[in-house]
Amino acid sequence: MDHSTITVLQAASHILNEKRPDRRSVEVVTAYADVNLPGTETLPLDELATVVALKLMGIEGDPTKGQSR
Repeated sequence: MDHSTITVLQAASHILNEKRPDRRSVEVVTAYADVNLPGTETLPLDELATVVALKLMGIEGDPTKGQSR
């Protein structure tokens, strides 16, 4: 796992574990999703962080359907 993947996973984890995640974590996760996960713009932040983390771990699915492939 490269450094950028770890950074995005850490940001997603921070969003999921903190009541008020820091701005940098939010920016990292949303930037990753904007580039790599089209169609996720309307997801709530916690769901977006989950989808991003699952994608980085190799578990992909349709974020609008809640199904893994």
